[in-house]
Amino acid sequence: MVTYEKEFQTAKSIVDRLRKSSEINLPDEEIYNIALHLRNKRSNVSSDRISYSQDSVREQIIHVLEKMDKDLDVSLAQDPVLLNGLNDHFLPFLNRLRHNNKLKNPFMTEMKANYQPELDLTETYFSEMPELKAFTVTEDEWAYISLHIIAALERNSRSEKLRTLVICATGIGSSQMLKVRLENELGSKLDIVNVISYYEITDEMLHDIDLIVSSIDLSNVVFNIPVINVSVLLNQEDIRSINKLIGRHKSFKQTNIIEEKINRQHLSRLIDNYFNPDFFVISDQVKTREEAIDVLANKSVELDNQINQTFLKGQLKLRESFSSVVFSKHIAVPHPIEGMGEFSKVGILLTPHGIDWDESSNEVKLTILMIPDRF
Repeated sequence: MVTYEKEFQTAKSIVDRLRKSSEINLPDEEIYNIALHLRNKRSNVSSDRISYSQDSVREQIIHVLEKMDKDLDVSLAQDPVLLNGLNDHFLPFLNRLRHNNKLKNPFMTEMKANYQPELDLTETYFSEMPELKAFTVTEDEWAYISLHIIAALERNSRSEKLRTLVICATGIGSSQMLKVRLENELGSKLDIVNVISYYEITDEMLHDIDLIVSSIDLSNVVFNIPVINVSVLLNQEDIRSINKLIGRHKSFKQTNIIEEKINRQHLSRLIDNYFNPDFFVISDQVKTREEAIDVLANKSVELDNQINQTFLKGQLKLRESFSSVVFSKHIAVPHPIEGMGEFSKVGILLTPHGIDWDESSNEVKLTILMIPDRF
């Protein structure tokens, strides 16, 4: 961390000043992003030493970001800050790879603790870049690229307006006054869906609403939506309060949405890695545990010739001698004690009419064979 202390402290000062001088609540990730840019600018890599085409690298980066946009339903490829940042990062990065110069990342421990899905996401997508195919990229370098992605996802999550319901007393003039003030001061952050009186509040009105702004006291009513009480004239204190609440609410909500998308993508990759359509069997003919093991063991050998069928069956029998592998009325999960085969895999057998697994389990409908690799 000492090597990068100057860049980090400079970046922190920049972000702290921006936070104090504006209404923008910059996330801590931007500190790391700025520090990374400062570090890259100090690398002093001369252009004549770089043999890579800047246009080609930029096109490849755009292609990766467009693929991420499609899979995650975000808008990274249209983020000029992200695109320019990655473009500036990649040329010295590729030069380091070419000369086998490894750069340690001082933020590695913190990033692995807090942003592992984003790290996995970055490596999965950017490892497909043609320029990187010939190199072994360290996790420290992937983490540097992830800093750009994390900051962009944060910007992306804050770009959407909050759907807002404005509640006033019965006066039409005062309602319109508040609406106009909100649109003028916070139009880039709020989408005012409707302006209603207190007596018009219904469950239907509250559907899909992110924020309630009210000119009357609603403390006697319980909502599962953030509520903020303001003056009809919307003074500066009201605006600051709304901005503060928007920052907390949007950050929590949108971060959860992005994390859900990333985790779903991560889960999809895990399924692709360990499950195979050819290792998925549905049978009305299988009636016993032995028949189920035979079907799955045969499939295992077909898919991986490194597996010894006799050894696999012996391992399954040995494991079951310790305790039952039937974990519920309808599910059995046989598995060997030792790893075997070239790669880990999961086999699935569906028996809709149930099978006799043992004396106490005669309705097993789902058999999951887990085979760890021997490495």
